[in-house]
Amino acid sequence: MSDRAAMLPAHRSLSSHDAGRIVPAATLAVLAALLFCRRAWHALWFANFIDETEHIVGGRVLLAGGILYRDFVDQHGPLPYVLAEISGLVPALPQPAAARGLMLLLMLAAIVAVAASPGVRGTWERLCAVALFVGLGTSLWIVHVLGMLTYQPIAGMLLVIGCAQFTFCTWCGAPPRRAGLVAAGAAFALVPFAAYSYAPAALLLVASGIV
Repeated sequence: MSDRAAMLPAHRSLSSHDAGRIVPAATLAVLAALLFCRRAWHALWFANFIDETEHIVGGRVLLAGGILYRDFVDQHGPLPYVLAEISGLVPALPQPAAARGLMLLLMLAAIVAVAASPGVRGTWERLCAVALFVGLGTSLWIVHVLGMLTYQPIAGMLLVIGCAQFTFCTWCGAPPRRAGLVAAGAAFALVPFAAYSYAPAALLLVASGIV
């Protein structure tokens, strides 16, 4: 009884210490999310970028029944054109806003992967990781065309998903979850289809997680 009573103050102190870290981390994450929403809204209607325009045109060719690399020839991987084709099925938004909406969904998937990574332990650590990732993404969303349907941000976000759910976990000695392995495997496998030149990076990241 006395041992249990002695443990209560220590437990309460630990809980208050955790709360003292969670509150500022949560505040930072909320501020980063609000800033990202504002920047993402502006990016939906931002000026066109030539690579993005090519992908949207290629997507329209696919929607019309054309064959990629025969009826529309470009040096980029097929994934951006497939995503552009999917975005063309959204009647509520004009292009390029519909295509950039898909990039928002991909960014959301990357955020979930970071927040749910087994390599990040504890609530406040997860909040800090999300705040850092979202904050950095916000600062580059328009300036470095992260919000546009181009192969660089597509491949980059897929690599984030794969690293968060597999590579980073193994580096930290945290066993990946089964669902995380499936997501990481799919993400790494899709990277070469977004940009062929990113395939070596994806392969090395997978190998570093295995070795």
